[in-house]
Amino acid sequence: MLIQFRVGNYRSFGSEVTLSMEAVKAFKEHEENVIEAEHYRLLRSSAIYGANASGKTNLGMALDFMRDLVLSSASRNSVAEISTEPFRLDKKNLIKPSLFEVVFLLDSFTYRYGFEVTGERVNSEWLFRTQGSSRNVKSPLFTRILDKIEVSADFKEGLGYETKTRGNALFLSTVDQQNGTIAHTIIKWFNAVKILSGMRDEAYERFTLKQMDDPVKRQRIIDFVRQVDDSISNITIDKVINPLLQTSSTDFTIIRAQVDGSIPCGEVGFSLASDESAGTRKILQLSGPWFEMLDQGNIAFVDELEARLHPHLTRRLVRLFNSPETNPRNVQLIFVTHDTNLLTYGGLRRDQVWFCEKMPSGSSDLYSLAEIKVRKGAKFENEYIAGKYGAIPYFGNIHDVGGVI
Repeated sequence: MLIQFRVGNYRSFGSEVTLSMEAVKAFKEHEENVIEAEHYRLLRSSAIYGANASGKTNLGMALDFMRDLVLSSASRNSVAEISTEPFRLDKKNLIKPSLFEVVFLLDSFTYRYGFEVTGERVNSEWLFRTQGSSRNVKSPLFTRILDKIEVSADFKEGLGYETKTRGNALFLSTVDQQNGTIAHTIIKWFNAVKILSGMRDEAYERFTLKQMDDPVKRQRIIDFVRQVDDSISNITIDKVINPLLQTSSTDFTIIRAQVDGSIPCGEVGFSLASDESAGTRKILQLSGPWFEMLDQGNIAFVDELEARLHPHLTRRLVRLFNSPETNPRNVQLIFVTHDTNLLTYGGLRRDQVWFCEKMPSGSSDLYSLAEIKVRKGAKFENEYIAGKYGAIPYFGNIHDVGGVI
């Protein structure tokens, strides 16, 4: 489970920011949203609000970049560039490395792993581990400064590979390729981090189609979609043939009851692609990866969660993760949203609400509602819209826009 994620000098994050998934001890609201594990109190979800272009999406991109580099760096060739993107609005940042670090709980151990990279090489890398809960993970498994790698006795699997690690490859990934046990465990943790976009739901349709090959998963998906639209009686998968192009494809068919007046007289099918609303398409297309995350993930980052969804449905999706009954594996959800209804009706704690704000320097800042002195019963939605917490758009005078009469 994720304890915190830290990033600096990456895209719009010129300075370091930290997203914490630790619950504030003093807060007692919505205790069902808290996971008790190894002396930690961790949050099941976090919502990130902010104006357009404030940097919210970049946080997910940073986590995705870190995940991708961990999973693939050792297999790249020796001249491959590292595709990091430093903050470009300050010239000093262009020659500085980008920083990425996660602290997470796994198998009763607390790990702190991170690295600093430029486009050419890994500047530094570190892995610390301690048993149970500790605010300072001080036991090093390995540390690295440029090509100098120091390996502790507790990381014997890394011995002998210090000089065999390329400058543009991560030591952790290199040791994993040599079947290192600890390295493999951490690589598996990163592999279970899922990054989704609520704006690209059609990209997940093929995955959902595959999930429906399993009768149990198929029924769960149907039951979930029926909660959204109870007129649906079944969902089938049909082959669509294009005689002109001599091609075939698959499409979902939504089955609904048909009546003659008020008397049931049969069923009628509707093509998901051509007959159904954007909201129905999104829910069905995303349901496959959504339930896969609940079954096998550890962290899910979803950008633009509420796109094309009614606020009631967005709230239901969030509660899938916040409920111990529907989320028994304690998968954590981090999501970007503009749905302010969640601040009133979403059942969120103050420490689950985060704001991303563009500073005058152009750099993005990230801070929690828990850091702002607000009382438990405050009208969070109204106060956010009113600008009390920042992270909202500011507009100039519309009459200054050319062409406005």
